[in-house]
Amino acid sequence: MIVAIVLVINSLSDNSDLDWNVIAFTLQGILFILLGYLNLRSEKYFIEWDDNQLNYLLPNSSKVATISFSEIRSITIKLFEIHLELEESNKIINLDNLQFQHIKALKQKFEQIKAATENGS
Repeated sequence: MIVAIVLVINSLSDNSDLDWNVIAFTLQGILFILLGYLNLRSEKYFIEWDDNQLNYLLPNSSKVATISFSEIRSITIKLFEIHLELEESNKIINLDNLQFQHIKALKQKFEQIKAATENGS
């Protein structure tokens, strides 16, 4: 986009015709900015827990979800998904966008919760 602006200023100062490359550079710059904005917006996520509940916000979600550990009836842990069977519903936590160390820590926490729910049942 900066190259396009420089070329426009150069062509205006020389009183020459506008080069068609300027349009391609401008569209490329706008597309680059748009993709960067969408990427930054879609990668906002967090997962936190304490002794009683799990709070999380995953990409493409609009609000923070909360799951109380006492509501969990069963847990199925897959490679990039955690399936939770709750008292009134089922939840799937998709881990595609998380880094390996975060996935590992989250799976360890759910293994602990799974062991606690199986021992408590």
